[in-house]
Amino acid sequence: DHGYTTVAFDVITFVRGMTGGYAFDSYVDSESSLKPSGISDGELTDNVLTWLMAPREERPFFLFLHLFDVHQGPIRPGKHSIYPAPEPFQEFFQPGATQKLPLVSWELDPKNAEQREAMTALYDGGIRYLDSRLEQWFPDFERRDLLANTLTIVTADHGENLLERGRLTGHGRFWNEGIQVPLIVRHPRGVGAGKRVSENVHLGDIVPTVLDTLGLAVDPGLPGKSLVGPLSDQREIFGVMDIHSYALLGRRKIAGGQAGFLSLDLAADPEEKKGVVLSDHALFDQWCAGAFDAD
Repeated sequence: DHGYTTVAFDVITFVRGMTGGYAFDSYVDSESSLKPSGISDGELTDNVLTWLMAPREERPFFLFLHLFDVHQGPIRPGKHSIYPAPEPFQEFFQPGATQKLPLVSWELDPKNAEQREAMTALYDGGIRYLDSRLEQWFPDFERRDLLANTLTIVTADHGENLLERGRLTGHGRFWNEGIQVPLIVRHPRGVGAGKRVSENVHLGDIVPTVLDTLGLAVDPGLPGKSLVGPLSDQREIFGVMDIHSYALLGRRKIAGGQAGFLSLDLAADPEEKKGVVLSDHALFDQWCAGAFDAD
């Protein structure tokens, strides 16, 4: 409605439905589902660079790039599914790591330190591969003068539990290894440049940040705060995944799941090993209500 060309490039097919692909002028995703090796095999990079080089109207644009490389792969007979990446990144941090692991993730032994180290090395290799894609794109963006007046955000939807809890627990659930993700914001006018934010923020803050930076009205019904404005260290944060949920207030956290509610002091116990079971969930409900308070 405000004159932006909207385009998305995606390496998998199912995100289109979740993100409302119909809302984009162009949504390009992979023809296949998860690919057996590397998942993103350069196809996305080729599509992005082709789009950048093509003549376009002189209109502002919204560009969504979705990579899926730092992720467990599909289960295929005789193929490793634990964090596959293309060469030379597969065993970039530990030669021979792949052969130290079973073919499927649920066969991992949480007491096997060698397996855990190998798994972590493969995960890091996927991150390094993703970094290489960004290393390729951003210089191209700069050469084409596409970053000078552009809000740029790099983030992820979840972290991973690398056997910290003695088993795989579905993207880390409500533990810090699951909910603490990269979030890098580059403001077109350099607001906050170089600042590392210590206050709690949420992925729900991205939409208000985009609208605020563009000078567009923020729907008061949307949760989240603009990251461009002042942030409070006493703000309630709430999140949920399946039957698991959490609420944060400063360095205090309440996590909820099948086993009830657990109170955690992240300042004294950053690895979340010493939680206290709560007899009721009144405080959790209070924090959740505060997280949705527009004031």
